[in-house]
Parts: sequence; C-alpha cells; structure tokens
Amino acid sequence: MSVVSEVALADDEAAFWRAAARPGQFAAERGAGLVDYLTRAMLLPARLGRPEDVAYALASYAREARARLERGTRPPWRGCAWP
Repeated sequence: MSVVSEVALADDEAAFWRAAARPGQFAAERGAGLVDYLTRAMLLPARLGRPEDVAYALASYAREARARLERGTRPPWRGCAWP
C-alpha cells in the first residue's frame, strides 16, 4: 500500500521530546489534528457512502491545511512548491 497521508508529531527528535515533556500543551496544540489523521487512517478502507462521510473527510484535510499554514510548517507533500 502506498502512503496516502502522514502526520508529523514534531519537526525533529529534540522537538518531539520537548513536546512529550508538556503533554497537555501538545494535546491542546496538535490533538485535534492527530485525531483527524487517525480517523482518516482508520476510515481509509471504508466506503464513503454518505455525503456526511465525504464532508468529514474533506473538512479534515482542510483543517490540517489551515493548521499547517497557521504554524508556518511545510506540508509533507514531496515535489510541491512552497513559498
């Protein structure tokens, strides 16, 4: 299976351990995005048979894109232009 989506918990190992030392703050900052990612991953093999399912999936990607823009982090897509 190819990679469809990915999530970065931190920019590097040191940032990960700094975040791990503050789990409450990390959850407040990144928790919703992680839940969206895990939900998408678990629903990937499922059919999106209801309009609500499609809307949730699209909104989830939109929330992730907005969060990345607000954080100023580079998207994980390889080969895409980034200002």
